[in-house]
Amino acid sequence: MHESARAEAAFRTIQNELAKHEVKRVVKVTLMVGELSGADADHLVEHLEEYAKGTPLEGAEYEVVDQPVELECAKCGARYGADTEAPGCPKCGELRSNVVAGHEFAVESIEIE
Repeated sequence: MHESARAEAAFRTIQNELAKHEVKRVVKVTLMVGELSGADADHLVEHLEEYAKGTPLEGAEYEVVDQPVELECAKCGARYGADTEAPGCPKCGELRSNVVAGHEFAVESIEIE
């Protein structure tokens, strides 16, 4: 997905949440971006800053939390990072696994005044 479309979706999510509260301004927005999401965090923030002009989001700080890839062993259920030195599960050696984290793209939190 192109960053402008992701940023627009995040902006709409933030706007929908802000509509539920009395907000003077947004201080900080934290985004969760998975390693496998294909998102470019710098471009996302640039687009969000553009969308924010003239809204309570203008001037907000953006923090991007990187979510590394996490796998779950199909045999024993152990969870481990994709950066393990040996192939397969570090607990039992099983080669089959499922990706359980790393695809995320979400608004994690919004700090307001």
